[in-house]
Amino acid sequence: MDFRRGQLDDRRRRVLMDEMTSGAEVDTEDATSVKKPLRAYSEAVLEDRQPRITELIPVRPFLVTMIILVALTGIAALETLYIQLRTSSWGDAAHPLAQRFVALDLASRGNVGAWYGACLLALGSAAALIILSVRCHRVDDYSGRYRVWMWTAAALLWGSLDCASGIHHAIGAGMAVLAGQPQLADLCWLGLYLLVFGALAVRLGIETWHTLSAFSALAIAAVLYIVAGMAALGLWTITSQLVSTVFVSSVTLVAHVAVIATLALYARHVCLDAAGKLPLRLRAKDGKKKKKSKAKLSVVSRDEEDADQNQESAKPAASST
Repeated sequence: MDFRRGQLDDRRRRVLMDEMTSGAEVDTEDATSVKKPLRAYSEAVLEDRQPRITELIPVRPFLVTMIILVALTGIAALETLYIQLRTSSWGDAAHPLAQRFVALDLASRGNVGAWYGACLLALGSAAALIILSVRCHRVDDYSGRYRVWMWTAAALLWGSLDCASGIHHAIGAGMAVLAGQPQLADLCWLGLYLLVFGALAVRLGIETWHTLSAFSALAIAAVLYIVAGMAALGLWTITSQLVSTVFVSSVTLVAHVAVIATLALYARHVCLDAAGKLPLRLRAKDGKKKKKSKAKLSVVSRDEEDADQNQESAKPAASST
C-alpha cells in the first residue's frame, strides 16, 4: 500500500509541475505579446520588399525607343504651337491676348521650351546618378573611372539650371566686362562651356566607347550643341526670324534628347553587364592569351622532343664508330 501511495504522490507532483510550467509559459507569452508594438503598416513596407532603383532603368530596347520618341514628340508639339502662334493673329503685339501666350514664344526667356529642356537635363542628371550607383561596384575599375558619372550628374544639373534661367548670358557678360570687350559676351560663355563641357564629353566618349549605340548618341549630341553654338554666334545667316528661332530651339532640344538617349542606352548596358547577361571582355582577352601561351608551349615541347630524338639517333652512330 505504501508503494502504491508513493506512485500516486509522484504522479501528483508531475501533474502539478506540468501545470506550473504551462502557466509560466502562458504568462511569458502574454507579457511578450503586450510588450511587442503593433505594426501600423503591412509587411510590404519593409526594405527587402521595396522596388530597387535599378528597376527604373529601361532594359528592353522597346522602352528606350519609346522614351526617345516621346521626348521628340514633345519637341514637335512645342515647335508646332510656336509656329501656329506666329502665323496667327494671336502672335501680333496689338492683339489683346498676345501677352497671355508669351510662354509659348520660344524666342523669349523663360518660355515653355526652355523649361522642357531643363526637365530633360534634370532627368539626365538623375539617370547619371543611377548609372553611378551601379557602375561603382565594378571589380576591375581600380582607377575609379566611375567618378565621371558624378561629374556628369553635376554638369547636367547645371545645364538644367541654365536652361531655366539663362544664366550663361550673365556669365558671358561678366567675363566680357572683365576683359574690357563687352561685344564678346556670347563668345566668352561659349568658349567657357566648350572648354568645360567639351572635356567632359571627351571623357564620356572614352567611357562609352565600347557601347556603340550610346557613343553614337553622344556624338550626335555633341554635333548638335556645336551647331546651336554657331547659330548663337550668328554664323548662320537666316533672314526669317521664325525660321531662325525654330531652327535654334529645335537643334538645342534635340541635343538634349540625344543626351537622354546616351544615358538610357548606357544605363541599359551597365545593368545588363552587372546582371551577367553580356559577354565579359576581360574573359575573352584572357582566353586569347591562354590560347597563345598554350600554342607557345606546344611549339617548345615539340622542339624539345625533336632535339631529344636527334640526340638519341646520334648516340648509336657514335657507338658504331
